[in-house]
Amino acid sequence: SKENAAGPREVDVGGRRVFFIAFGTLFLSTVFLSIVLFSAPLRRSGGERVADSLLARVGITRGVCAILGSDTVWIARGVLDKTAFFVHLQDPDPATADSARRLLDGPGLLGKRVFVDRAPLTPLPYADNMIDVVLVILGTTPELKYDLSAVSAREILRVLRPGGKAVVGYLKDSGGRLKPAEWQKWLEAGGLGGYVPCSEDLSGSWGVLTKPRPEGMDSWSHWEHGPDNNPVSRDTVIKAPYRTQWIGGPLYSAMPAVTTAAGGRIFTAMGHIAHHRREEKWLNTLLARNGYNGAILWTRKLPDGYLVHRSAFVATDDVFYLIDYDGCLMLDPETGRELGRISVPEVEGEWKYISLKDGVLYFLAGKKPDPAETTVVRSPYTHWSWGELSEGYYRKTIPWGFGTTLGAVDLKTKKLLWRYRERRGIDSRSLVLGGGKFYFYCPGVYTACVDAERGRLRWRNYNKKTMRLIEEPGRGLRSTPGFRTTCYALWSPKAVFFQAQTRMNVVAISTDKGRFLWSRKKTTNNPNMLFVDGQLIVGIGPNGSTLVLDPLTGETIEDLGFAKRSCARLTATHDSFFCRGMPEGLTRYDRVNRKVLFNGALRPACNDGVIPANGLLYIGPWLCDCNLSLMGTNALCSAGDFSLEKDDPPSGRLEIVKPAGGVASFSEVTSSDWP
Repeated sequence: SKENAAGPREVDVGGRRVFFIAFGTLFLSTVFLSIVLFSAPLRRSGGERVADSLLARVGITRGVCAILGSDTVWIARGVLDKTAFFVHLQDPDPATADSARRLLDGPGLLGKRVFVDRAPLTPLPYADNMIDVVLVILGTTPELKYDLSAVSAREILRVLRPGGKAVVGYLKDSGGRLKPAEWQKWLEAGGLGGYVPCSEDLSGSWGVLTKPRPEGMDSWSHWEHGPDNNPVSRDTVIKAPYRTQWIGGPLYSAMPAVTTAAGGRIFTAMGHIAHHRREEKWLNTLLARNGYNGAILWTRKLPDGYLVHRSAFVATDDVFYLIDYDGCLMLDPETGRELGRISVPEVEGEWKYISLKDGVLYFLAGKKPDPAETTVVRSPYTHWSWGELSEGYYRKTIPWGFGTTLGAVDLKTKKLLWRYRERRGIDSRSLVLGGGKFYFYCPGVYTACVDAERGRLRWRNYNKKTMRLIEEPGRGLRSTPGFRTTCYALWSPKAVFFQAQTRMNVVAISTDKGRFLWSRKKTTNNPNMLFVDGQLIVGIGPNGSTLVLDPLTGETIEDLGFAKRSCARLTATHDSFFCRGMPEGLTRYDRVNRKVLFNGALRPACNDGVIPANGLLYIGPWLCDCNLSLMGTNALCSAGDFSLEKDDPPSGRLEIVKPAGGVASFSEVTSSDWP
């Protein structure tokens, strides 16, 4: 519209009104929202004081803040001055909305950090589980009256994301006061049981709500979900069918890339290779964003040539861990601020691997530094070539991730619990933790097991047949060679499985003594393995078809009838298997109804595949140009029994206004105008 030519674009996503806002090169859905209903006009200093008071109660300072109500422009200025919020101001009165635009356009904020819309205040025009903070300030204007009856606790909880907060109340001297009995009655009418106190301070009287995190929500804390290297989510909140939660950038990523997720956030580490100029800004970059709405929280440059395609990151609700040369950095997952560093003076060398289990951080260290191989190709083509990766991918033995010392650190005391030294180099791609033990492979020499509690050797096995089968080069295999930095060991209670990129076999050994159990020939270069319901899932059937195998014998139990395409990882939830499909797109195997389904609008990311976490599915960004309708980063939520025409008819969102008396004339027609 003319009044918001540079503003947000309202679109229908999954039947819900969602604002997509151009923010740099990214398109984000509405995020980190702060909703404010306010009555009396404020000067700038008063608005700043109100903003300070409200922001202190919510404890969030970045994302997108939406301010709803009349004549709230100075609160908006206070929020903009005090935070990194992107602000969406919504006012039901055309005159005050126009005035707000003029005041915000003066300092150059309008269209960059703030947008203003004229719209009614109810219902809330946001998707479910997308909003971080709702601030409701009750009061009276000459035109409108707001009390608790004007807002719905149920509606506020609908739009809040898990863990999100709502603050409801009156400003001091506004003529109103939040009374405990009325507050509790309002909560109960919204379906909220239990006692939630309200209180007063110098700014007014307030009640605070927190949306609970639903049971069954899982994280994706390590590169392969957990330290057992099994990319199977335990998240039961995300269920088929799905609809779009948000879409954002970047459209393309530097390669390789690894995504972790926890605490309602996602973290994408983008690697050291860029084939086109569009990816160069993301070289060696860690990107953190809000998992429910896509807001970029922070970015951090990684050291030159940093290998992200390994177990170098661990995401938790409160701390994000990443390898930092001879130690581990701890970052605030919300802001990226450094919280501290874990160093172990007793162990020399560069850390190659980290994992976390039950309050203990495990690491692998080696004295030989990994090479830095930042590679800029600038290909003139839309695609890229497997012959244009960094140099280390073409060596007989890749140069990254080998160490000789395993260690364990107590995260409470930051003290070393134990260290274990190996004579041979441990390949970090083979490190797997399960059942209280570490299992690993020293290439061509032996497999071994170390107790994870005390760091004591349990066994070594020098079986030459096992070594030969693990190392046998692939011949006649389909698909791309993939990234040789990919993890190739998977733990199960009675067997550990090995299958490496460009190698010929899947090999199983026993967990008790490392005895050889069985091997099977692969049919493609890059099938990855899952352990589900006591069975091994791996794509080694005809043309890469996905098979269900007996984990102790390797015998085929069933062919599921779908194949994984290329290096995008096969992942799973309680009701689905996901992979990049044939033809191009997303293949979902319905584990409940035993059907193969296909979605050609989008496709899983290279390396990551589909990441189920935070009650959502995360897909993208891409490394290549296999472009489909939906590109970039996509988040899907459960659709449940939602029906667009039944539950959200378009007519219900139309606003009938008084027709204008005429059509505004244009002062000048130029050659650059559209005809």
